[in-house]
Parts: sequence; structure tokens; C-alpha cells
Amino acid sequence: MTDDGIARPRRALGPLPDDAEAPLGRRGLRALPFDPDWEPADAETQVLRRVIMSDSPVTPASPASPADTAGRAWAATPVPPPRPVLPTSSAAPASAGRRFSASASPREFEYVPRRSATSVSSPPEVYFRPAGGDPAPASPASPAAPEPAPKAAEPRRSGRRAIAVLAGIAAVVGLVLGGVWWLGPTLTATPKPTQTTSPASLDPLLTPADLGRLGATAWITAVTPPPAGDGNPICLPAEVEEMPTPDRTARRVLTPNATGTDFVTHVVDTYPDEAAATRAYQARLLQAGSCADTEALIVAAYTVDGLADSAFSTRIDVQEETTEPHVLVVSRTGRNLSMIDITTADPTSVDDAVQVATQPLARLCSGGEGTCPTLPTATETIPAAGQLPGWLVEADLPLVTPGAGRWGANAPSSSLTIVGSQCETVVLKKVPDVTAAAQRTLMLADDPQAPTVFGVDQVVYTFATPKAAKSFADQLGDDLADCTSRVPTATVEKGPSVKGEGQGGISFSGESYLITQQTVSGGTATYRVGVLRIADRVSYLLANPSADFDFSKAQWKAILTRTGERVTQLP
Repeated sequence: MTDDGIARPRRALGPLPDDAEAPLGRRGLRALPFDPDWEPADAETQVLRRVIMSDSPVTPASPASPADTAGRAWAATPVPPPRPVLPTSSAAPASAGRRFSASASPREFEYVPRRSATSVSSPPEVYFRPAGGDPAPASPASPAAPEPAPKAAEPRRSGRRAIAVLAGIAAVVGLVLGGVWWLGPTLTATPKPTQTTSPASLDPLLTPADLGRLGATAWITAVTPPPAGDGNPICLPAEVEEMPTPDRTARRVLTPNATGTDFVTHVVDTYPDEAAATRAYQARLLQAGSCADTEALIVAAYTVDGLADSAFSTRIDVQEETTEPHVLVVSRTGRNLSMIDITTADPTSVDDAVQVATQPLARLCSGGEGTCPTLPTATETIPAAGQLPGWLVEADLPLVTPGAGRWGANAPSSSLTIVGSQCETVVLKKVPDVTAAAQRTLMLADDPQAPTVFGVDQVVYTFATPKAAKSFADQLGDDLADCTSRVPTATVEKGPSVKGEGQGGISFSGESYLITQQTVSGGTATYRVGVLRIADRVSYLLANPSADFDFSKAQWKAILTRTGERVTQLP
């Protein structure tokens, strides 16, 4: 009952729903119709209600705080609840549970080129390689108040936030597990390799204990990389645009305590998957088969079975004043590509180099990353074709003066300029019955002892049948051997002959001659000529040495053999 004794039902409203739970919320309450019979509830009801009163109308821009309204008397006219003020939406910081992006793997140190070619003035440079809507509401921050506000009902936890937290935890765990799996040396952006702190039994790189069979009494991690190197094995540049990008690269250089001339460089590139690693392996194979290092000479190539998913080895000599022999062993196991370069004063055999490579590969493949070594064997083969299959490359030709000069080459051209030794009875520029013909010239520069122009011409003639090719090769051979009977001023000396097999088991054979012609001025002109038959093709070689500047017989024979091998790689 009321104080005036009149009995009438109490107009009491139920409690307002929680902000976080109510289906209408404050904005919904504002939309309810106004009741003209409404009057304030009595004191008991007021205790149970959470309402906001004001002496004057309030606006959303200046709401009255609970502390201000708690002790105020009811006004005669009710004021509708104010529009809630939502916090301004802004991008939550990383600590608020946003997803993070994994950073890229550390960049490798950019080493200087291994052996950069110096500039030349002659012959022409064409022969040489060029040295809307409203923002989504965010969780409001707790307002700073001089007195603690009444504890509100705890809002329901967001499942999306929990998922984000779990995803972050999973990512951290994944990174930790990945580091434990690799256990490799920490990558640094300095050219100085550092000793790995990982257990030797899990180290994917060569350790001093793995090099015992190379004969050195002690091996240590080198403080500096080999001189004039870029930190990568010879012929395998550290950065190549057309190659896949590895997720991770680990590098180490080892050297004996007693010498500064022996080095073992080991690099392991890890790719996202086996397909990328396979592409990288093929690219490294081509690089080793047409080495772009200025002073490098490709000596021999090998396929290696029983070492990994795929592997090869290459012997390369750096032609300095004292020859620096290298043995490359490149292998792919799973998504890892291993590259080892062994440089020793006493040449290391390919078999020993392959055995050395088994040690880290056995550790690397133990996590199911690929094929593990069994009983590896190396079989000699031909170097892989480069960018121009079928043609000699600069690293196929030796330097005449050790430590001086560099080879350059032009692209093969169907416009022939070959003249020959003047012993041929056929015009080499216009050979009849050929289906195709092209010429490439390799020139030597930067050797002060060389003649003004010194180089090698290679011409390849293609015929309709192997029989036609044989007939042309025989004719050239007879012309050269019988030159003195037709040209009295000529001198002919039989040179080395070659025979072998190239790509796909295609056989080749050839002869060579050293021819000296008297000139009108009383001087002489010397030519080294080679004629090789390869199936339906004939390759003609011509070099122009002088009396005191020439290839040795062994060098010329090696050039003839490499020519036959290269021509078998023509499509």
C-alpha cells in the first residue's frame, strides 16, 4: 500500500538485462513506448534497479557516470537512458592476440665475386662474359575512476580470441620444434663461419672429425673463408636469379692447423619441398658443367650412386701460378642440397671426397629427409651441358700461361667466317649437302705473352645421314694428311687422335694435325687442326698458335675429347 492508503498495484519493472547478455540493450530500451501512468518506483524497488537519473537531459557525448547519479533524487520527468558511447575502434597491437607473420629467413652474407675478370681492350668484348562500414566494436578498456566501480557481470569469453591464442601457442611450439629438428649452426651475416653449438651427432655440416681420411693431422673451423672466394664452393655462385630461394642456408669452412692453403667448404641449402630442391640440384649441375669462374678448368665429371637421392662430383683446376685442385661433391637428399668443395695441395681423389660427404649426409637424412648413404660409387661421365648445349665453354680450354689470361666466347652463329689451314680442298664456309652449320669462336685475353689474336674456332656441320658425315670427315682428313704433296711450302705433323662416348652413348672419333705454312713475307703461320665425326655431325677445330705460344699435345687432346663430348649434347 501507499502512504495515502489507496490500494493500487505497484508498477515495478523487472531488472534490466545485463549489457552483455540482453537482447535489446540500452538502445532497445530507448525504443520502448512511453507510459503516461509511469511513476517512480518506491525505495525498495529503487534499490533493486540500476537506473541513471539526471537533473538535466544528458547527451551521448557527456553521459553521467554512475558515481554522479548514485545519490541523486528522482526527477519529476524521467529521462530516457543515454545512447551508449562505444570506444573508438583501432587495430589491436600484436600483444592483443592478433595473428603474426613469420619473418623471412636470415639473408646470407653477400660475398664479393670469387674471381672477377679484369677489363680487356682486345679482342672485342663480345667474346667475354659481362664481367568502408562502421568500425567493428573492440573490447572497451576499463575506465580509470577515483573509486572502484561496482563489479559488473563478467562478459562471455570470445571463442575467436581463444582460437587466436591457441594458434599463437602452436606457432611458437612449431618454431621451437623446427629449431630442435635442424640443430644446425646459427646463421650470421658475416663472412666468418662460426663453429656450430649443436651436438656433433646432429650437425648437418662437416665437422673436423669427419675429415680424418683427408690426411691432415687436425682440422679446425676457419676464421676467414678461402682467399678470393665468395664463401660458396667453386663454380657454384652464392646468388643466382633463376634458382629457387632456399628457406635456410648453413655454411662452414674448415682448414688444417698447419697450413693456410687447404680448405673444405660445406654449404647446405634447405628448400620448402623436394620439388624446389630438385630444381636447385639441376641448376647446380649445369653450373658445375660450364663453370663461369675465370681461371677454372673442368678436368672431369662423375655421377655418384648410393650417396643420396641424386649426386654428382666434378674435378676442377684453378689455373694459378701453382695449380689449385678442387673436388666438388653435390648431392640432394629430400629437400636438402649439400655442396662440398675440397681444396688441397695434394689432389684429393673423388672416392675420398665422396666418402667424406657420407658423414654429414648420414646425419641429415636420419630425420626422414631423404635417401641415406649406403655404398657410394663414382663413375666418370661428361660434364653437364651449359646454356649452349653442343659447344665448348670457356672452362673447357686451358690457359697457356698459368695464372694469366682468361677465355671469352661469342654465341654460335650460322654465318661462317672460318678460312681453315689452306690445306683443305673444300671451302669451309660453303660445305655442300649440309642441313645445318654454325660456328663459335673462343678468344684469349689478358695474357701478355699471347699473340695479338689467339683463339679456337669450332664449327659444327650437320648432314642428312651419318654416312654423309663420315664421307666429309674422311675427305678433310685426307686433305690435311696429304697437304705437303699439294702445297710445297706446308709442313704437316700428325697430332693426337681421340675416341670415346658422349651423352646417350653416342660415339665420337677424331684426328688432329699441326700445320705450318710459309707466308709471302718470309714468316710462318701455324695451325692446330682437328676433325671429329659424331654420328651425323662433323666438328672442325682450328687454333692459331705461334712458335713460342701453343697448347701442349696433352692439352690439345683434352680439347678434342671435350669437343666430341659436347657435340653429343646437341639436340
